[in-house]
Amino acid sequence: MYHHPTFDQLPTQGWKIHISAYPADTLMMAKVLVRYLVCNKVNFKFFHNLVDYYRICAGIGEQYTQAGKFFTIYPLDYDDFINIVVRLVNILDGFSGPKIVFDNHIPSTCIYYRYGVIRGTIKSKIIDFDGNEHNDDRTIYKPHWVNDPLGDEIFQSKVKESSSNKIPSRYEIKKVLSQRAKGGVYEAFDKKLNCMVIIKEGRRHGEKDLFGVSGFDRIMNELSFYKFFSNDGCLPELIDNFTILGYAYIVIEKIESIKEHKIDKAYIELHWPSLEKFINKVHKSGFIFRDIKKDNLIMSFNKIIMIDFETVSHITWEQSNLTGTIAYKKDGGIPSADSDFYALYVTKNQLIYNISNESLVNNYKYFEKIIKKIEKRIFNSY
Repeated sequence: MYHHPTFDQLPTQGWKIHISAYPADTLMMAKVLVRYLVCNKVNFKFFHNLVDYYRICAGIGEQYTQAGKFFTIYPLDYDDFINIVVRLVNILDGFSGPKIVFDNHIPSTCIYYRYGVIRGTIKSKIIDFDGNEHNDDRTIYKPHWVNDPLGDEIFQSKVKESSSNKIPSRYEIKKVLSQRAKGGVYEAFDKKLNCMVIIKEGRRHGEKDLFGVSGFDRIMNELSFYKFFSNDGCLPELIDNFTILGYAYIVIEKIESIKEHKIDKAYIELHWPSLEKFINKVHKSGFIFRDIKKDNLIMSFNKIIMIDFETVSHITWEQSNLTGTIAYKKDGGIPSADSDFYALYVTKNQLIYNISNESLVNNYKYFEKIIKKIEKRIFNSY
């Protein structure tokens, strides 16, 4: 939703203010901010559709640079920027929000800011003092020729924070496998063990949901699961774990998967019983997975390995249907041992009949009918 009472007075480029909010705080924050901004004729936009905001907050793919930006405020000039920031610090006291990764942050607030295009499109350029055009790079908070209106002190604290938030020198990051608001997944070389490993990261306030669970909490939950079932052959080996500032990390062994064309019905039928046995063991221990799917399995040479246990919970905990992947769960079903096995059933048939994730998502409501048709066609071909 946009409110631009003085849009024609806005510069083509300049400083923008972003306000970050957790899902549980969005309605109250919107009331406070809209009242102040409208009364003072400040230009702004915000997510009035909270479903869209929650989706942005996941920070998946190109949305990573936009994660956490609930409100965007457009000052008219330098003085207006300073006046708005000073006022926002007061009226937003007590609010907090997820980190906006590439913006500069005003400490102890949910207020962020960056320099970029204000009046234009996503493809518009910013102009330096010599008239040269530059891309509006959303992975930096300001171009090098622009001074920070709040001074170097905040910038230096940002540099100090980023430099101190580094993983131990034992690990050398080789590749970023994924990056989103809750944290990243990295392929790294372990200098101590002389082998490749996988490092999973959870940010303290990353993708905090309506129940207050963040990326940090999910990684700590996964760590507990690894420790509880550490000797089981269906899991990667847990190598290390550590926390740095507001980040939690686990390090697990990197398992090589076989080529996709070798994953056939014979392979699945051979190794699936061991997987089902492990899942039954977890259920009997009082836990449920809540997110079994193809992408959370590694098909190794001699067994099927499960990964990603961020959403595992005790079976007696109050369950929410907000977790899991929609194509692998029945409509309206609350997570349970039965829902785990339904997800396992979908996954097994997806692998056997080589159904892509895209096809599964587009047709998941008719999955059981599709499988029966495929089986009938195969039977009739003999």
